[in-house]
Amino acid sequence: MFIPALLLPHQNLDPVAKYFLVRFVLRFGIVAPVQCGVKELAKMIGVSDRLVTKSLADLVGHGLLSHQAVSEGRGRPKSEYRCTPSFVAMLSEFSSSLSSPQKTVIAHLLERAALGDGRGRSLSGAADVAVFQDKMTPAERLANLRARKKSDRLSNTNRLLLAVLLTRADRFGVVSDFGSSELRKATGLSQERLRCGIDRLLNLGLIRAYVPGATSSVFFKKTKSVYFLNLHSPEMLSPKAPAVLVSVEQNPQDNCVWDQATFILESISAVPEQSFFKVRGFFVRKQERRLIYLLRSRLECYASYLLTHHWNELLIDGYHEGLLQLIKDDFPSGKRVASSDFPTDEHYSSLAQYLHNEANWVARLIQGSLVAAEFPALKLEAMDYVALPKSIASRHSTEGQRTSVAVLAFAREPGVVCAGYHVATMSEGRKIIHRHFTCAEEISKEDRYFFGLQTSPGAALVR
Repeated sequence: MFIPALLLPHQNLDPVAKYFLVRFVLRFGIVAPVQCGVKELAKMIGVSDRLVTKSLADLVGHGLLSHQAVSEGRGRPKSEYRCTPSFVAMLSEFSSSLSSPQKTVIAHLLERAALGDGRGRSLSGAADVAVFQDKMTPAERLANLRARKKSDRLSNTNRLLLAVLLTRADRFGVVSDFGSSELRKATGLSQERLRCGIDRLLNLGLIRAYVPGATSSVFFKKTKSVYFLNLHSPEMLSPKAPAVLVSVEQNPQDNCVWDQATFILESISAVPEQSFFKVRGFFVRKQERRLIYLLRSRLECYASYLLTHHWNELLIDGYHEGLLQLIKDDFPSGKRVASSDFPTDEHYSSLAQYLHNEANWVARLIQGSLVAAEFPALKLEAMDYVALPKSIASRHSTEGQRTSVAVLAFAREPGVVCAGYHVATMSEGRKIIHRHFTCAEEISKEDRYFFGLQTSPGAALVR
């Protein structure tokens, strides 16, 4: 029942109390009474005595937990807590529509907090304390911010946020259907604290990349943010994490370093294919040109679809109906008035065909990079793929210009083991050097940023 407790929105319940409640349900369930003192609960759940006292008061005050003193002979009565019947009923009703493929990962993430840092201290930090304080002086805010930046610990409020995101993550760790409003309701975080929390998870490498949601007037319908969670992180340590394939090319050809979204939106004049499909009007509008990161993300999504479902057909020209429908589903819905004004249904139909062709181009580029990498013992045509957000900048080094392609991949055949990070670097002499890393920590931070395995600080919320 801890998954329903994690997602059940409750007005006026702050993130610290919400986190404590979820850990309470995970540790003790929702039926049996719990007789524990504050210090014992603090040790079990991995928070400070002060936060236990504050959280218990809040949860009892909101009618989610009940409290009574139980006498057992002589001495001070013990405190007994249990989930209230109304709270149990809410969880039971709410759980009927919930299922999470990452349930085991979420439990691991939450339970790690109780382990402490190896020196008898919990992993919660100043950020947790700040959440339930109604007022803070500017000096206190600055001190809290500095404490967070200096520490690589994951606060319990951010642990709560990550756990909530995991409830909607697919097997690749991609979350694409969680709006910020729904996230705030589930976590109790304000808009500003949610933004800071996402930024913090990015900087810690727990979220690989983030594509913010957007609203377009004519290009795409309103989209929610997309989060690429790092299932390989020790905080999550998913037993079924995908393999990460990285192909790094030395001195690439010009067309290998193009970013197709930038090319589409920033071309000075219409290219022949844009003229043929009569879609240039979509890309010259100022409000649509701002959505380059969204277009890039959608092209990567469409390319992933083609790599997964049409690997052997990518070299054959033609339309894939499944991809066309996927693209059309991204367009604004609702009845359109038939007129000569732009855009019309005919314009959208042409745009779908054009984006189909562009996605096919991106998929071929990724496929070509992976095939050239010659990953040993991996059947590339028998895998499912998700392209990680591509860095639009290549990197220059003493060995020449470099560009990278990175994808998450699952083998379809049962029993095929290809976990970890597989990196293939092509030298200037076209010699391929393969390296296998069991964890990201074995890869330098600079390479993690370049490969697209992690978002560099300062670029967390901007693509």
